[in-house]
Amino acid sequence: MKKIILTCILSGLAGGYLLAQDECTLELLAAPATPAATMLGFSPAEIDKPRDVSDFLVSVANSGALSQLPSNYAVEIAPAWLFAGNKISYTSFSGNKVTDNIWQGLTLSAAVRSNDIDTFTQMAFGVKTSLLRGRGYSRDVVQRLALAQAALRDFTDTLNYRLKNDERYNQLLDDGLNEEAEAYRKKFFNNFNSEKTEMLEEQLHDIRLTRTGFKLDLTAGIVQDFPGGRFEQRSVSRAGVWLSGGYEGEKGISFLFMTRYLHSAGYLEEAYSTFDGGARFIYAPAESKFTASGEAIYRKPLQSEALPASWRATLNVEYKFRPAMSLNFSWGRNFDGVVTRNGNVIAVLSVFSSFGNKRKIS
Repeated sequence: MKKIILTCILSGLAGGYLLAQDECTLELLAAPATPAATMLGFSPAEIDKPRDVSDFLVSVANSGALSQLPSNYAVEIAPAWLFAGNKISYTSFSGNKVTDNIWQGLTLSAAVRSNDIDTFTQMAFGVKTSLLRGRGYSRDVVQRLALAQAALRDFTDTLNYRLKNDERYNQLLDDGLNEEAEAYRKKFFNNFNSEKTEMLEEQLHDIRLTRTGFKLDLTAGIVQDFPGGRFEQRSVSRAGVWLSGGYEGEKGISFLFMTRYLHSAGYLEEAYSTFDGGARFIYAPAESKFTASGEAIYRKPLQSEALPASWRATLNVEYKFRPAMSLNFSWGRNFDGVVTRNGNVIAVLSVFSSFGNKRKIS
Protein backbone atom coordinates (compact mmCIF):
# COMPACT_ATOMS: atom_id res chain seq x y z
CA MET A 1 0.00 0.00 0.00
CA LYS A 2 1.29 3.40 -0.94
CA LYS A 3 2.38 5.36 2.09
CA ILE A 4 0.30 8.44 2.72
CA ILE A 5 2.21 11.43 4.07
CA LEU A 6 0.34 13.82 6.29
CA THR A 7 1.17 17.34 5.21
CA CYS A 8 0.96 20.64 7.00
CA ILE A 9 2.93 23.54 8.41
CA LEU A 10 1.85 25.13 11.66
CA SER A 11 3.75 28.36 11.62
CA GLY A 12 3.53 30.13 14.97
CA LEU A 13 5.90 32.90 13.97
CA ALA A 14 4.04 33.60 10.73
CA GLY A 15 0.67 33.30 12.44
CA GLY A 16 -1.00 31.09 9.84
CA TYR A 17 -1.44 27.60 8.44
CA LEU A 18 -0.06 26.33 5.15
CA LEU A 19 -0.51 23.00 3.44
CA ALA A 20 2.69 21.62 1.93
CA GLN A 21 3.69 18.45 0.12
CA ASP A 22 5.61 16.07 2.35
CA GLU A 23 6.19 17.29 5.90
CA CYS A 24 4.42 18.53 9.01
CA THR A 25 5.73 21.17 11.38
CA LEU A 26 4.72 20.09 14.88
CA GLU A 27 5.04 21.73 18.26
CA LEU A 28 8.27 20.34 19.71
CA LEU A 29 9.24 23.24 21.96
CA ALA A 30 9.46 22.60 25.70
CA ALA A 31 11.50 25.05 27.79
CA PRO A 32 14.73 23.06 27.86
CA ALA A 33 17.58 22.84 30.32
CA THR A 34 20.25 23.01 27.63
CA PRO A 35 23.54 21.53 28.92
CA ALA A 36 25.52 24.71 28.26
CA ALA A 37 23.01 26.95 30.11
CA THR A 38 22.82 24.43 32.95
CA MET A 39 26.60 24.50 33.39
CA LEU A 40 26.48 28.31 33.70
CA GLY A 41 23.61 28.27 36.18
CA PHE A 42 20.93 30.25 34.28
CA SER A 43 18.83 27.40 32.94
CA PRO A 44 15.19 27.49 34.12
CA ALA A 45 15.63 23.95 35.46
CA GLU A 46 18.61 21.70 36.09
CA ILE A 47 16.70 18.50 35.32
CA ASP A 48 15.69 18.53 31.68
CA LYS A 49 12.65 16.67 30.42
CA PRO A 50 13.71 14.18 27.71
CA ARG A 51 12.10 15.53 24.56
CA ASP A 52 11.98 15.47 20.78
CA VAL A 53 14.42 18.15 19.70
CA SER A 54 14.10 21.07 17.28
CA ASP A 55 16.65 21.71 14.55
CA PHE A 56 17.72 24.97 16.18
CA LEU A 57 16.90 26.55 19.54
CA VAL A 58 17.69 29.99 20.97
CA SER A 59 17.23 31.12 24.57
CA VAL A 60 17.77 34.49 26.24
CA ALA A 61 17.78 34.71 30.04
CA ASN A 62 17.85 37.62 32.47
CA SER A 63 18.93 36.68 35.99
CA GLY A 64 19.51 40.25 37.17
CA ALA A 65 17.37 43.36 37.32
CA LEU A 66 14.57 43.36 34.78
CA SER A 67 15.57 46.89 33.75
CA GLN A 68 18.92 45.60 32.46
CA LEU A 69 19.54 44.02 29.09
CA PRO A 70 19.93 40.22 29.24
CA SER A 71 23.53 39.04 29.55
CA ASN A 72 22.89 35.28 29.30
CA TYR A 73 22.44 33.59 25.93
CA ALA A 74 22.34 29.99 24.74
CA VAL A 75 21.92 28.17 21.44
CA GLU A 76 21.34 24.51 20.70
CA ILE A 77 21.42 22.59 17.42
CA ALA A 78 20.43 19.03 16.51
CA PRO A 79 22.84 17.84 13.77
CA ALA A 80 20.66 14.94 12.62
CA TRP A 81 17.66 17.18 11.95
CA LEU A 82 19.57 20.26 10.82
CA PHE A 83 21.70 18.49 8.21
CA ALA A 84 19.88 15.24 7.37
CA GLY A 85 16.30 15.68 8.60
CA ASN A 86 14.77 15.00 5.19
CA LYS A 87 16.33 11.52 5.20
CA ILE A 88 14.82 10.44 8.53
CA SER A 89 11.72 8.31 8.09
CA TYR A 90 8.64 8.47 10.25
CA THR A 91 9.23 4.87 11.40
CA SER A 92 12.67 5.63 12.84
CA PHE A 93 11.52 8.97 14.27
CA SER A 94 8.52 7.52 16.08
CA GLY A 95 10.28 4.37 17.29
CA ASN A 96 12.48 3.73 20.32
CA LYS A 97 15.51 2.01 18.79
CA VAL A 98 18.63 2.99 20.75
CA THR A 99 20.77 3.76 17.68
CA ASP A 100 18.04 6.01 16.23
CA ASN A 101 17.54 7.64 19.63
CA ILE A 102 21.23 8.48 20.00
CA TRP A 103 21.57 10.08 16.54
CA GLN A 104 18.21 11.83 16.33
CA GLY A 105 18.36 13.02 19.95
CA LEU A 106 21.92 14.36 19.70
CA THR A 107 22.21 18.10 20.46
CA LEU A 108 25.18 20.45 20.71
CA SER A 109 24.81 23.60 22.77
CA ALA A 110 26.81 26.71 23.61
CA ALA A 111 26.12 29.48 26.12
CA VAL A 112 27.71 32.71 27.31
CA ARG A 113 27.31 34.59 30.56
CA SER A 114 28.92 37.95 31.29
CA ASN A 115 29.15 40.38 34.18
CA ASP A 116 29.79 44.03 33.33
CA ILE A 117 30.80 44.89 36.90
CA ASP A 118 33.99 42.83 37.00
CA THR A 119 34.18 42.13 33.22
CA PHE A 120 34.05 38.43 33.98
CA THR A 121 32.88 36.22 31.11
CA GLN A 122 32.08 32.51 31.03
CA MET A 123 31.39 30.25 28.07
CA ALA A 124 30.02 26.72 28.21
CA PHE A 125 29.65 23.91 25.72
CA GLY A 126 27.43 20.88 26.10
CA VAL A 127 26.38 17.70 24.34
CA LYS A 128 23.30 15.60 24.99
CA THR A 129 21.73 12.52 23.48
CA SER A 130 18.71 10.31 24.08
CA LEU A 131 19.08 6.68 25.11
CA LEU A 132 15.38 5.94 25.57
CA ARG A 133 12.54 8.07 24.18
CA GLY A 134 9.47 6.31 25.60
CA ARG A 135 7.14 3.61 24.36
CA GLY A 136 5.22 5.83 21.91
CA TYR A 137 2.97 8.85 21.53
CA SER A 138 0.05 9.58 23.80
CA ARG A 139 -3.41 8.41 22.79
CA ASP A 140 -4.49 12.02 22.21
CA VAL A 141 -1.66 12.59 19.72
CA VAL A 142 -2.33 9.30 17.90
CA GLN A 143 -6.06 10.01 17.61
CA ARG A 144 -5.62 13.58 16.38
CA LEU A 145 -3.02 12.56 13.80
CA ALA A 146 -5.31 9.78 12.56
CA LEU A 147 -8.21 12.20 12.16
CA ALA A 148 -5.98 14.70 10.40
CA GLN A 149 -4.67 12.02 8.06
CA ALA A 150 -8.23 10.99 7.17
CA ALA A 151 -9.13 14.64 6.54
CA LEU A 152 -6.08 15.04 4.28
CA ARG A 153 -6.99 11.87 2.36
CA ASP A 154 -10.53 13.14 1.75
CA PHE A 155 -9.19 16.54 0.79
CA THR A 156 -6.72 15.03 -1.71
CA ASP A 157 -9.37 12.75 -3.22
CA THR A 158 -11.78 15.64 -3.70
CA LEU A 159 -9.08 17.85 -5.19
CA ASN A 160 -7.99 15.15 -7.66
CA TYR A 161 -11.58 14.44 -8.64
CA ARG A 162 -12.24 18.10 -9.45
CA LEU A 163 -8.99 18.39 -11.39
CA LYS A 164 -9.87 15.25 -13.34
CA ASN A 165 -13.07 16.93 -14.51
CA ASP A 166 -11.53 20.36 -15.10
CA GLU A 167 -11.47 21.09 -18.85
CA ARG A 168 -8.66 23.65 -18.70
CA TYR A 169 -6.33 21.32 -16.78
CA ASN A 170 -7.01 18.36 -19.06
CA GLN A 171 -6.49 20.51 -22.16
CA LEU A 172 -3.05 21.55 -20.91
CA LEU A 173 -2.14 17.89 -20.35
CA ASP A 174 -3.42 16.89 -23.78
CA ASP A 175 -1.32 19.63 -25.39
CA GLY A 176 1.79 18.40 -23.56
CA LEU A 177 2.19 21.65 -21.61
CA ASN A 178 3.33 19.96 -18.41
CA GLU A 179 4.84 23.04 -16.76
CA GLU A 180 1.71 25.08 -17.41
CA ALA A 181 -0.43 22.19 -16.15
CA GLU A 182 1.59 22.00 -12.94
CA ALA A 183 1.28 25.76 -12.42
CA TYR A 184 -2.47 25.52 -13.01
CA ARG A 185 -2.69 22.65 -10.51
CA LYS A 186 -0.88 24.69 -7.85
CA LYS A 187 -3.13 27.68 -8.46
CA PHE A 188 -6.17 25.42 -8.33
CA PHE A 189 -4.86 23.92 -5.09
CA ASN A 190 -4.31 27.34 -3.48
CA ASN A 191 -7.80 28.47 -4.41
CA PHE A 192 -9.44 25.25 -3.28
CA ASN A 193 -11.30 25.96 -0.05
CA SER A 194 -13.48 23.46 1.73
CA GLU A 195 -14.56 22.29 5.14
CA LYS A 196 -11.96 19.53 4.85
CA THR A 197 -9.07 22.00 5.07
CA GLU A 198 -10.63 23.58 8.14
CA MET A 199 -11.00 20.15 9.71
CA LEU A 200 -7.36 19.36 8.98
CA GLU A 201 -6.18 22.59 10.58
CA GLU A 202 -8.44 22.00 13.59
CA GLN A 203 -6.99 18.54 14.22
CA LEU A 204 -3.41 19.81 14.07
CA HIS A 205 -3.92 23.06 15.97
CA ASP A 206 -1.57 23.28 18.99
CA ILE A 207 -0.82 19.55 18.93
CA ARG A 208 2.11 18.60 21.15
CA LEU A 209 4.18 15.66 19.99
CA THR A 210 4.35 13.99 23.40
CA ARG A 211 5.87 10.57 24.05
CA THR A 212 4.82 8.54 27.06
CA GLY A 213 6.68 5.94 29.08
CA PHE A 214 10.24 5.79 30.48
CA LYS A 215 12.84 8.13 29.01
CA LEU A 216 16.58 8.54 29.57
CA ASP A 217 19.15 11.13 28.40
CA LEU A 218 22.95 11.26 28.70
CA THR A 219 24.52 14.73 29.00
CA ALA A 220 27.97 16.30 29.39
CA GLY A 221 29.25 19.86 29.59
CA ILE A 222 32.30 22.04 30.19
CA VAL A 223 32.82 25.68 31.29
CA GLN A 224 35.63 28.07 30.42
CA ASP A 225 36.31 31.28 32.39
CA PHE A 226 37.67 34.48 30.85
CA PRO A 227 38.75 36.81 33.70
CA GLY A 228 38.74 40.42 32.61
CA GLY A 229 37.18 39.33 29.36
CA ARG A 230 40.60 38.35 27.99
CA PHE A 231 40.85 35.26 25.78
CA GLU A 232 44.49 34.51 26.67
CA GLN A 233 43.56 34.19 30.37
CA ARG A 234 40.97 31.47 29.81
CA SER A 235 40.81 28.42 32.04
CA VAL A 236 38.48 25.44 32.46
CA SER A 237 36.55 25.91 35.69
CA ARG A 238 33.93 23.16 35.57
CA ALA A 239 33.10 19.92 33.77
CA GLY A 240 30.42 17.33 34.32
CA VAL A 241 28.47 14.35 33.07
CA TRP A 242 24.98 13.28 34.09
CA LEU A 243 21.98 11.06 33.46
CA SER A 244 18.43 12.42 33.48
CA GLY A 245 15.24 10.53 32.87
CA GLY A 246 11.91 9.51 34.25
CA TYR A 247 8.38 8.56 33.38
CA GLU A 248 5.77 10.61 31.50
CA GLY A 249 2.12 9.64 31.63
CA GLU A 250 -0.85 10.20 29.34
CA LYS A 251 -2.17 13.22 31.26
CA GLY A 252 0.95 15.36 30.93
CA ILE A 253 2.34 14.46 34.35
CA SER A 254 6.06 13.63 34.50
CA PHE A 255 8.28 12.39 37.32
CA LEU A 256 11.98 12.91 36.56
CA PHE A 257 15.30 12.18 38.25
CA MET A 258 18.90 13.24 37.72
CA THR A 259 22.34 11.97 38.86
CA ARG A 260 25.36 14.11 38.04
CA TYR A 261 29.11 14.19 38.61
CA LEU A 262 30.79 17.63 38.53
CA HIS A 263 34.47 18.54 38.74
CA SER A 264 35.04 22.20 39.68
CA ALA A 265 38.07 24.44 40.12
CA GLY A 266 36.66 27.94 39.81
CA TYR A 267 35.92 29.10 43.35
CA LEU A 268 38.40 27.28 45.60
CA GLU A 269 42.18 27.11 45.56
CA GLU A 270 42.04 23.34 45.15
CA ALA A 271 39.96 21.42 42.68
CA TYR A 272 37.00 19.50 44.06
CA SER A 273 34.26 17.19 42.83
CA THR A 274 30.61 16.86 43.76
CA PHE A 275 27.79 14.41 43.27
CA ASP A 276 24.28 15.74 42.57
CA GLY A 277 21.04 13.86 42.89
CA GLY A 278 17.57 15.26 42.44
CA ALA A 279 13.99 14.93 41.26
CA ARG A 280 11.49 17.05 39.34
CA PHE A 281 7.71 17.02 38.95
CA ILE A 282 6.09 18.52 35.82
CA TYR A 283 2.45 19.20 35.07
CA ALA A 284 1.92 19.99 31.38
CA PRO A 285 -1.64 19.26 30.19
CA ALA A 286 -1.88 19.01 26.41
CA GLU A 287 -4.76 21.49 26.21
CA SER A 288 -3.06 24.25 28.21
CA LYS A 289 -0.47 26.84 27.25
CA PHE A 290 0.82 26.80 30.84
CA THR A 291 3.33 24.34 32.27
CA ALA A 292 4.30 24.20 35.94
CA SER A 293 7.12 22.26 37.58
CA GLY A 294 9.14 22.01 40.76
CA GLU A 295 12.53 20.43 41.37
CA ALA A 296 14.93 19.78 44.22
CA ILE A 297 18.61 18.77 43.97
CA TYR A 298 21.07 17.79 46.71
CA ARG A 299 24.81 18.40 46.15
CA LYS A 300 27.40 16.39 48.08
CA PRO A 301 31.15 17.25 47.88
CA LEU A 302 33.29 14.14 47.35
CA GLN A 303 36.73 15.33 48.52
CA SER A 304 36.77 18.69 50.28
CA GLU A 305 35.77 18.53 53.94
CA ALA A 306 35.76 22.33 54.10
CA LEU A 307 33.01 22.58 51.51
CA PRO A 308 29.56 21.87 52.98
CA ALA A 309 26.75 20.05 51.24
CA SER A 310 24.17 22.29 49.60
CA TRP A 311 20.87 22.05 47.80
CA ARG A 312 18.79 23.75 45.13
CA ALA A 313 15.01 24.05 44.89
CA THR A 314 13.02 25.93 42.25
CA LEU A 315 9.51 26.51 41.00
CA ASN A 316 9.08 27.03 37.24
CA VAL A 317 6.17 28.40 35.23
CA GLU A 318 6.13 28.37 31.43
CA TYR A 319 3.69 30.10 29.11
CA LYS A 320 3.69 29.15 25.43
CA PHE A 321 2.35 32.20 23.60
CA ARG A 322 3.28 30.78 20.17
CA PRO A 323 3.84 27.20 19.00
CA ALA A 324 7.58 27.83 18.62
CA MET A 325 8.10 30.43 21.36
CA SER A 326 7.66 30.38 25.13
CA LEU A 327 8.32 32.49 28.23
CA ASN A 328 9.66 30.82 31.38
CA PHE A 329 10.04 32.19 34.91
CA SER A 330 12.02 30.39 37.63
CA TRP A 331 12.26 31.31 41.29
CA GLY A 332 13.86 29.59 44.25
CA ARG A 333 17.09 28.75 46.02
CA ASN A 334 20.32 27.93 44.18
CA PHE A 335 23.46 26.15 45.31
CA ASP A 336 25.55 28.50 47.47
CA GLY A 337 27.57 30.96 45.45
CA VAL A 338 26.55 29.81 41.97
CA VAL A 339 24.38 32.59 40.55
CA THR A 340 26.04 35.36 42.55
CA ARG A 341 28.94 35.30 44.98
CA ASN A 342 26.92 37.07 47.66
CA GLY A 343 23.69 35.08 47.69
CA ASN A 344 21.80 32.08 46.46
CA VAL A 345 18.39 33.37 45.34
CA ILE A 346 17.26 32.40 41.84
CA ALA A 347 15.04 34.71 39.79
CA VAL A 348 15.44 33.95 36.09
CA LEU A 349 13.22 35.14 33.24
CA SER A 350 13.87 33.26 29.98
CA VAL A 351 12.54 33.40 26.42
CA PHE A 352 12.86 30.34 24.17
CA SER A 353 12.34 30.13 20.42
CA SER A 354 12.82 27.09 18.20
CA PHE A 355 13.19 26.78 14.44
CA GLY A 356 13.01 23.82 12.09
CA ASN A 357 10.25 21.63 13.53
CA LYS A 358 9.24 19.83 10.32
CA ARG A 359 8.66 16.12 10.82
CA LYS A 360 7.27 13.48 8.46
CA ILE A 361 4.12 11.89 9.83
CA SER A 362 2.61 8.90 8.03
